[in-house]
Amino acid sequence: MSDGAAHVILKTLDMAETIRWYTTAGFQLRDRFPDIEPRWCEVERDDLVLQFLAGETPWPEAPGMTGCLFVHPPSVTARA
Repeated sequence: MSDGAAHVILKTLDMAETIRWYTTAGFQLRDRFPDIEPRWCEVERDDLVLQFLAGETPWPEAPGMTGCLFVHPPSVTARA
């Protein structure tokens, strides 16, 4: 398990779909809470750690982003 070089926390409206998409894209599910119908999860790939929140969050609006995140992994194709 890595502490990661980059940590990002994002809001999602569909946690199950978010977990499915990221694990299909090669991320490892590190944890989720609660186990049934999770409202929080953490996924990891290389040195990137993403956390997702669903349900009641500190941000009342729907998810949206008006910026960019630059993440420089050592490889986007290498598999551990």
